Amino acid sequence: MRTFVSGGDGCSLHQRGLALLIFQGLGEHHPPVFLDKRKTAFNWLMLLTVVLAVGCVGHRTFVVDEAVGPRLGVLASDSSLGTLLVFSALQTEATGSDSTYQRHADYWIFSVTSDWKQKVRNEGKGFDPKPVSVDLPPGDYRLEAPVVRRGLPQFEHDIVVARVVIKRGLTTVVHLDGRLSDHSTSIDSSLVRLTNGFPIGWKASQ
Repeated sequence: MRTFVSGGDGCSLHQRGLALLIFQGLGEHHPPVFLDKRKTAFNWLMLLTVVLAVGCVGHRTFVVDEAVGPRLGVLASDSSLGTLLVFSALQTEATGSDSTYQRHADYWIFSVTSDWKQKVRNEGKGFDPKPVSVDLPPGDYRLEAPVVRRGLPQFEHDIVVARVVIKRGLTTVVHLDGRLSDHSTSIDSSLVRLTNGFPIGWKASQ
């Protein structure tokens, strides 16, 4: 598997404004004691470093070479199609009033043998928090979806590009919201992982 950092500036207007205020604070703060001034300036610089490091790196893109498929040991149904279920990173949506709700982020599915592609609105009816099940013909597909950023707040996310295998009568589940990592062990060799150790699903059988 490979990991690379996407280009572009990830700083939001809010983060840039905060950085500007920090710089202004450095220029305007004049304590009476020189040592206090040096200490204060150092603290401001440390805060600025944290702001830029966390908020301005942009979204990383994880490209996963190993395919995700249905979990072994599950009985297949009689359907001629397979199913894809993606627990993408969570995002907050407004209801049109003052309230909000959480749902799984939208994602893209691409055929690896044709120009076919589909954007999936990953939300059930009536603010259902469960992801949408997508029925697909058996075969290989490419998935591009938001994944929760490990070690940072819940709604910070990166992007995963992975191959998924759809098999007749079975469901391929991709976990990108961090919940699979809470129930897996680091020695489970049946899991597909990102380079940071984050598990996203089960290895496709040959």
